[in-house]
Amino acid sequence: MTLTKQQYDALKTAFDNGILDHDAAAKEALALVLTEINPK
Repeated sequence: MTLTKQQYDALKTAFDNGILDHDAAAKEALALVLTEINPK
């Protein structure tokens, strides 16, 4: 999977802003995705 820098930044912003704080499984999954994906 490849994300653009803009897509990566949007997901990172959502994560940093606590959008998924109500869903621990989704927050953990997004943290893993952000760690594993290098934006192009």
